Amino acid sequence: MKATFYFILLILICLANTVHSQYLTYKMKDEGNMWSVFRYSAENLGVIYGNTYHIIIQGYTVLEEMAYEKLYQWIPEYNQTGNLIGFLREDWLERKVWMRTLDDREGLMYDFSVAKGDSVHVYNPFEKFTYTFIVNEVRSENFNGHDYKIWIFTNSLDYWIEEIGSESGLIYLMPGMCGGGSRLTCYTGRYVNYVNPRYNTCEPDTAVIELTTGSLDTAIIHQAYEFQFESTDSTGSHHAAYHDCSGHMPEGLSLVAKTGVLSGVPEESGSSRLTICVSNQWFWTDCREYYLYVDPGAEATDETALSHSILYPNPVVHILKVDPCMLQTPCNFEIIDLLGIVRAKGRIEGSQVTEIDVGGLKTGIYYLKTGKSSPELFIRN
Repeated sequence: MKATFYFILLILICLANTVHSQYLTYKMKDEGNMWSVFRYSAENLGVIYGNTYHIIIQGYTVLEEMAYEKLYQWIPEYNQTGNLIGFLREDWLERKVWMRTLDDREGLMYDFSVAKGDSVHVYNPFEKFTYTFIVNEVRSENFNGHDYKIWIFTNSLDYWIEEIGSESGLIYLMPGMCGGGSRLTCYTGRYVNYVNPRYNTCEPDTAVIELTTGSLDTAIIHQAYEFQFESTDSTGSHHAAYHDCSGHMPEGLSLVAKTGVLSGVPEESGSSRLTICVSNQWFWTDCREYYLYVDPGAEATDETALSHSILYPNPVVHILKVDPCMLQTPCNFEIIDLLGIVRAKGRIEGSQVTEIDVGGLKTGIYYLKTGKSSPELFIRN
């Protein structure tokens, strides 16, 4: 009888260990789990900067008769104690994780039960963001002697790691592309210390990719146009992707993401302000503002042609020349930006070409107003 009892007890212990080992790595809610996330953005559409945020599980609470772990976040440069930002609830048998904000918005953030071909609908209550991920592949990788599953998606550059969550960071699903985003750099858990292989530090501070293109060539309406954007990447990455984040691309032109070539046949004349961003395979991103001028060429009306005969070169870098032949001189002039702010004043005398130094103006679109005539547009590159 005793032998039977001990045999059954041994079986139960083995079963318990099997269940424990099966679900051990899915427990995201363990006390002390910490995520380090680099949040970055574009400063003046130029150099990328950012901060590393730490998110840690400390303590628990009960809300509406359900147990939640508390999520604290802090930035090492500014504070060390952290602020409560929300709550995490996990059903580790169903392998699902929900997040809840301080103002009681809640959503399913992770479902680690999905398999290849499945779709999972998530809602990020922190960013009020809904998305459907389609699983393309589920594979295993070994971290510190433990096998962890990784979910790859067909419709997202993001991926999930078992227990750890999104590579964009615990509460930041999907990396940003146009001017900023977030990336998980490190994770410290009960059973594993994970360092994102894309980085060599847990606390990066600046990006390593940079757009080097200075200004765009002028295009001519109804004529083939091609321009190559250039960038440098100190990591040696050969996987740069270019994007127009302005939505103001002239009709007929398009930017090829893989090559950075802007090409096509422009169908409309005028000036467009473009925001071009380049990202490498690790989602370091640099964005800059450019002005593209499409010359109306032979299709210009008499009025437009007159306008273009008064100011040249256009676009201009340093010296703007004003041909006074169609002006009633002498006359005063003002240079006005798109906000209506007068940036420069002067006077045009006699019948000689007047040179105006615009090198001190920021790049952008301006108007030259003389007397009672219509303002003349020019671009400072």
